[in-house]
Amino acid sequence: MEELLKSIILGLVQGLSEFLPISSSGHLVLFGEILNYQEAGIALEVFVHFGTLVSVFICFRKDIWEMVRWLPKVPEFILNGMKVRSEEDRY
Repeated sequence: MEELLKSIILGLVQGLSEFLPISSSGHLVLFGEILNYQEAGIALEVFVHFGTLVSVFICFRKDIWEMVRWLPKVPEFILNGMKVRSEEDRY
């Protein structure tokens, strides 16, 4: 149970520090040492970073979907000198 609590704390540290201009990986190492968490290896780091990736996709899903929808228009946009011709082209 103690190991689970330490893993949750490391996950929270990762989540809170990911969007700050600091090294979230560094914080995982630092807090792993502070918590004396010996099992905090590369597998846990990868898992925690994967969780961060999933949360970013969930939070920005609408923006990501709009970018994916706009992809087929990119060649035409480049051929037209990258000029915005309509309000729809802005988004």
